[in-house]
Amino acid sequence: MSEPKAKIEAGLFNDTSMYQDIMTRPHPNSKAHLRMNRGDRAAQFAPFGALTGYQELIDEKAQLYAHKQYPDATQVTLVTNELRQLQRQSRPVVTLNYFNDDAGFYQSTTATLLQVDWNQGVVRLQDHDVIAIANVRRIEDVNTKKDQK
Repeated sequence: MSEPKAKIEAGLFNDTSMYQDIMTRPHPNSKAHLRMNRGDRAAQFAPFGALTGYQELIDEKAQLYAHKQYPDATQVTLVTNELRQLQRQSRPVVTLNYFNDDAGFYQSTTATLLQVDWNQGVVRLQDHDVIAIANVRRIEDVNTKKDQK
C-alpha cells in the first residue's frame, strides 16, 4: 500500500476522538428483549452465506492466487527504486515480470512505460496495459540491457 493511502486509512479507521463522549458509558441493556447469543448475532451479519455459488466463486479466485508469490520488503524496495529511476527517463522501454490476476500466473511483457501512478498503485504501459505495482516481481530497462551487451 502506498504511503499516502496508508495515512488516509489510518486516519479514517483509527481515529476514535469523535466518540470520546460515549466511550466510557456502560453498554445499554434492553428491558423488552433478552440479549442475543453470539452465534445468533453472528448469523445476522453473514448475508453472503445464502448466495448460491458464492463459496465456489471464492474457491475459484483462491486457486488463481495460489501461484502468487508475495514479495518481501527487499523485493518491494528494489521494484520501487527501479520504477522511480525509470520515471526520470523519457518513455523508457521496459520488460515487466508480473502476476496476471486474470490468468493466475506470472508473465512478462515488454512495452514503453508511460506512467507510474503511485496514488492508484499502477504502472501504465504503451499497449494500454495497466499493471498493479504490487503484482510486479521484476522490472528491467531494455535500453540499459542492450547497452550492457
